[in-house]
Amino acid sequence: MKIAFVSQGFGRVTLDEAHGSIAIWIFHLMHELSKNYNCSIVVYELDEHALKKRSIKRKKIEFILIPTFLNKFLNRIHNKCQKLKHSLLSGKKRSEFFQFASSLFNFLFIFQVALDLRKRRCDIVHIMNFSQFIPVVRFFNPNINIVLNMRCEWLSQLNPVLVKKRIKKSDMIIGISDFITNETKVAFPEFLEKCVTVQNGIDLQESNASKNKKDRPFKILFVGRVSPEKGLHVLIEAFKLLVKQNPNILLEIVGPTNSIVPKEFIVSLSNEPHVKELEKFYSDPVPGKGYFEYLQSLTKDVECSESINFVGRVPHESIAEYYEGADVVVNPSYSESFGRSLIEAMSFGVPVIATRIGGMANIIRNEENGLLIEVAKPTDLVNALKEVITNLSLREKLAMNGLKTVREEYSWPKVASELFSNYQKLLS
Repeated sequence: MKIAFVSQGFGRVTLDEAHGSIAIWIFHLMHELSKNYNCSIVVYELDEHALKKRSIKRKKIEFILIPTFLNKFLNRIHNKCQKLKHSLLSGKKRSEFFQFASSLFNFLFIFQVALDLRKRRCDIVHIMNFSQFIPVVRFFNPNINIVLNMRCEWLSQLNPVLVKKRIKKSDMIIGISDFITNETKVAFPEFLEKCVTVQNGIDLQESNASKNKKDRPFKILFVGRVSPEKGLHVLIEAFKLLVKQNPNILLEIVGPTNSIVPKEFIVSLSNEPHVKELEKFYSDPVPGKGYFEYLQSLTKDVECSESINFVGRVPHESIAEYYEGADVVVNPSYSESFGRSLIEAMSFGVPVIATRIGGMANIIRNEENGLLIEVAKPTDLVNALKEVITNLSLREKLAMNGLKTVREEYSWPKVASELFSNYQKLLS
């Protein structure tokens, strides 16, 4: 079986490493499929350093690196035209004018991919998130099997007429969680049979959590980008309430502080009132400054100025020490298609607390392998943290069941097996 993965272009995957959740998924699956299922793999990736297309190959995996400079230039021109069009036709549905959803976004990239695919005779091409890539690939490759992998809610949020035309030309639509898959099924019931779920995986070799946590402050950990939809303002507000009652606690925030998701990716598309509330963070929550500066302003109190640590970006291969040192991991997101930090924490035997939204509600079985709380409720989070801090038997139960969950449901071999099985169904 010969499979081509088309990278989204955010993050980066190479033969030896990956940065970003999509890149990590491609990285592990390309190695699993080539090694254990005798598949030949082609990965298409944007390359900002190359002046012409180049290829890097090792055994059964080949990377096709496509230059970005002309693609970026077209994107900039297109963006200006879109803004002008939007201002002239402001009565139209706004989602039609989001650049990332346009048929011309990254067009030169997918055009070169589609032409290259004609020569390679792949059985399957696996596209990440961008449904507009499908018609281009189909035009030049009428017989190839096209898989669209959705790791966000865009299919159910964008212009349904436009999306329907695109996904009609696909052969399978994979959701990163049952939440995403079900959203797609509801939006497009005519494509029900195309929709399946293949989840994220975790490297179980990482699960060697250090249990030497006595005689030190109780550590609360967040892992993810510092962006409004992640709900860090709620976590900090909850921590400020909690530290007044229990000063022997710490909050560690691990993740890039300069990677705010564009408003149109999540906030502008969502119909959820609690997500719409996040618009205020895109209009200078601190005059002249951004969301990170706003979060820093929340920590000025004497009680928490020394108790909250913004670590910043940490390479994926170095993240283990932060999980090993944590007593609980919290994900207070307003919008989450999956919730990778939850299964990472579970693999280290660390209890988890998360909001009851999106794919996280698929991972956590409340009070069994984690705790679920309502979104945007600092007091709910305080109560959940109090419970975990004071109840050792509960912590041990959540940690033990969390480990069991990831071992049974989220190992990379299991994810690869499910993906390969779905590929076989396409080809049978």
